Parts: sequence; structure tokens; C-alpha cells
Amino acid sequence: MDHMGAVRWANFSHYGEPESGEARTMDDGSVWARIVGPDPEGDDDRWVMLLDPAGVEASGVSEVRFHDVTMSVTAGDALPLPDDVKERFARTDFILDMYESGVYDREEAGEKLFDHLFGKGRTVMDSEG
Repeated sequence: MDHMGAVRWANFSHYGEPESGEARTMDDGSVWARIVGPDPEGDDDRWVMLLDPAGVEASGVSEVRFHDVTMSVTAGDALPLPDDVKERFARTDFILDMYESGVYDREEAGEKLFDHLFGKGRTVMDSEG
């Protein structure tokens, strides 16, 4: 069974560095982006305010662009995999979805995949064997 949905994605500059993340509107009207780190548990995720409640770009933020990205999650007759393996597959699929939808360019997608598969996204267990 496939589950489809749209995610509101933001590309922006944060203190001169390009960033991107899932955009969420808070109860007060401010808009924040969740920047996903390489840890599949989400322990290194961080939040950046994009727009204050009045809709003004936050300090250090510029060039905010929003995109609706269609995501799909497949459930059903998959092999029983350990949770950590499922999380790594999901992160890889997420990066590929961002590339295929045009949110990430080739270079950014390649860097994120490399970091996820071989770089700072790896744990000690990943490098054994």
C-alpha cells in the first residue's frame, strides 16, 4: 500500500549559507524550517525561524522559497528489516525524492547522499564488516 502526501519544503540562505528543510507554520503564524541532520534518530535536527509572525524574514535568513513536494511511503509486504536499516533506507529515499522533485540540485543531492552513506551520517556499526 502506498501513502501519498505533500510536504512544504523551504530553500533559503541562513547567514549566507544555503539551507533547506521542511517548513512548518506555528500557531503564532511564524514559519520555521526543520533542518534534518544525518542522525536517523533526529537527535541532531535543528530548527531555524524563517518568517516571524508578521511574515518578515527572520534575522540571518534571506531568499526564502517554498515548494510543495510530493512524498510517498510504501507499506505492505516488505521484508522484516531492523528499525535502523529501515531508517537508513528512508533517509536515502528522502534525499532521492528531493533531487527528483528539483528541490536539491545534482551537487547538493550527491553531497547529502555521500554524507549519509559514507560520511558523517555513518555510525561505528555501519563501518564494520
